[in-house]
Amino acid sequence: MTTVKTKLNFTKRLIEDLPRPAKGKRAYYYDMKVRGLGVALTDKGTITFIVYRKIDGRPERITLGRYPDLSIENARSKACEVNSQ
Repeated sequence: MTTVKTKLNFTKRLIEDLPRPAKGKRAYYYDMKVRGLGVALTDKGTITFIVYRKIDGRPERITLGRYPDLSIENARSKACEVNSQ
């Protein structure tokens, strides 16, 4: 599976306007304000907030919740909590 990784300043409009990846692919976009906070965008348009970090050298993606049920501000707060653990 090919992924796209880009750092952006998350806003409601920007997230809603992100281009969908090709069928069967997933795109990842990361926030410039909070380390590790990102969105995973599927080809069907599902947007999920995640935190990407490495624990003991192993990559880990933690799902925070789906957009728009989870706001950008709440996702940033949750990501900070996850990062502080």
